[in-house]
Amino acid sequence: TPPLGVEDPPPVEDPPPVEEPSAVEEPSALPTGMSTVTNPSTIPFPSKNPMLDETVDINAVGIWGHPSYQPGGACAYLNNGPHVVVRRRVGYSVKHLIRPVSQGDGQIGFQAPLSYGVVGLNNHWLTYPADAGEGDLAVHIRVRKSQHDRRESVKQWLKAADELGPGIIEDFFLTEAYLQAPGSGVQPAAQESETSATWTGKVIAFDSATSSIMRRGDEIGGDAALTVNFGDSPTVDVSLTDLRSTRTLDNAPEVPEPNGGASPFRYPNQTWTGLALAGGAFSDASGGRSITGVFRNQGPSTGTNANTAGAIFDVSGTMKGGFVATIVPPSPF
Repeated sequence: TPPLGVEDPPPVEDPPPVEEPSAVEEPSALPTGMSTVTNPSTIPFPSKNPMLDETVDINAVGIWGHPSYQPGGACAYLNNGPHVVVRRRVGYSVKHLIRPVSQGDGQIGFQAPLSYGVVGLNNHWLTYPADAGEGDLAVHIRVRKSQHDRRESVKQWLKAADELGPGIIEDFFLTEAYLQAPGSGVQPAAQESETSATWTGKVIAFDSATSSIMRRGDEIGGDAALTVNFGDSPTVDVSLTDLRSTRTLDNAPEVPEPNGGASPFRYPNQTWTGLALAGGAFSDASGGRSITGVFRNQGPSTGTNANTAGAIFDVSGTMKGGFVATIVPPSPF
């Protein structure tokens, strides 16, 4: 019989495997944080064949994908999520953590391993714009998280981390953001008598909250606007607004919805003002946040020399993601 305070082990005759083979091969060294890459082939998407590769409205990933007869489901007039069309790639693997226990450790007759449970891991990528090719400006974000967000499974892994000490187990949660920016930066220039110009687009992000286990890794969408203030020392103002989760939480504050549908979890707006713009690039790392962005001339353009902008950002402990925005140039007539 195990001593008091120790969990009952799994049956001796059927011990769990240490690790089941992954359906997706991942690089041996995974980069962390955020990165701007000029060569998209360096982005470590799942190798071989992803289990899933599709173009989808981001709402279909979360609770909004439920049938239309359920409250807050897929029925359009009740769907209050962010509505951003993305390319979604998902790979899947399974990990099982155990601690060997031998008779020699003083626990007489207790030879079976202690099991901390199985965690199914999603290697989950979102790309915006969904149809971006290798030569386009694009944002790729990644989260590795527990597949089912099962509270008991998460608690078991946290317990193992506490009992076995740091560095013994791999945290199943990871977020990354990549800005695919091939080519060279283009410094936006005023057209005609412009004193400023604005680019608009969409935000995609993952919740990176370390204080909310059950919410972290949720998908987020929103609106992005960049305004360039022209002059001898041009600057950029960035505004990320209407940031909504694709999911709802039972304990989230209720936000009135005109259509009577369920309310998505809301995130605080993010603004950066007066960022220096040089060589078509801007950045900032202060106040627990960071942002890195560029301007590009992408495809045919009339009336402007930089028609596309993009950036990746990290609001520490809250969300990590990016956006791509375009401009409608003034009429040449």
